[in-house]
Amino acid sequence: PHSRPIEDAAGGRRLTTRLRAEEDRYAATLRGVARHVDSLLRIPRAQKNPRGPFWANDWFPPFDGASLYGLVAERSPRRYIEVGSGMSTRFARQAISDLALPTRIVSIDPHPHTAIDALCDEAMRCRMEEAPREFWEGIGPDDMLFVDGSHRSFPNSDVTVFFAEVLPALRPGTIW
Repeated sequence: PHSRPIEDAAGGRRLTTRLRAEEDRYAATLRGVARHVDSLLRIPRAQKNPRGPFWANDWFPPFDGASLYGLVAERSPRRYIEVGSGMSTRFARQAISDLALPTRIVSIDPHPHTAIDALCDEAMRCRMEEAPREFWEGIGPDDMLFVDGSHRSFPNSDVTVFFAEVLPALRPGTIW
């Protein structure tokens, strides 16, 4: 493999221009996450609760956990839909519990990393690409979609289906 500087590609230049134009919005989002620092400090470093989040885990880095907790806390989505479940589910559920949010967790994962069904309001135990089309068409601006699947793109994989079918169909305002 060799380095491919993003700035050398036409798409990369457009992307970095857009990212720079949105810096104030990103900063506001990070300030929103920071508003929950007291709650984040109550999350233990090591596992104490078999269903609760903890920082020293091998699956979900601390900044990701803090960001997800803060986004769920700040946005209070109607549904938090995740593809790939485990530690992320624990962080999302913790935010929902701490703030008594009405958010429902929908998990899509054929084999979740932990016994997380008890943390979910709905569990679809299938691959993302096997979920019914009607489900994807029902995602709206009050929902948050978090995709942490296989990370592999090839024909009919979850990554390919997400970028080619799901993402283009998401309604404006949907958080993903």
